[in-house]
Amino acid sequence: MNSIAVFAPLIVKTFRDLNEDEKKVIDNISENLKVKSLKTVNEEKENELVTSLKKLNEERDKEIEKEREKEREREKEREREREREREREREREREREELKNEININSTEQQSSVKNTTTNANSNANSKKTSLNEENSNTLNKMKKKNTKIDLMEEKN
Repeated sequence: MNSIAVFAPLIVKTFRDLNEDEKKVIDNISENLKVKSLKTVNEEKENELVTSLKKLNEERDKEIEKEREKEREREKEREREREREREREREREREREELKNEININSTEQQSSVKNTTTNANSNANSKKTSLNEENSNTLNKMKKKNTKIDLMEEKN
């Protein structure tokens, strides 16, 4: 229908000459059709833009949701790691308590044997001192003998 209205003035012009009123009417109709067709084109473009904008918004929303999900997962992982660390700390604390208990038990048992251990340690130390003194005196005697032998040789020379 639009094409007929656009070409109608041309068809009419070819058959006869138009008067001024007819020219105005035909020009007016042509302008109206051009405006309507431009409006239609603009509406179509606008609709295309709106649909593409909706698609872009949907894609953006999906991306945002994915990022949020990733962040939730990261937060869950951090929380799990914190919980593991707390559990390790509790385990260390239990081990410390067990060691303290063992030390306390051992210290009460050792208090009675401390006197015996001290006496034994003293006697061991005394015997070590005696043996060291004997070794030192033996070494000194050997050195004296060597010195005397060397001295004797020097004197002979």
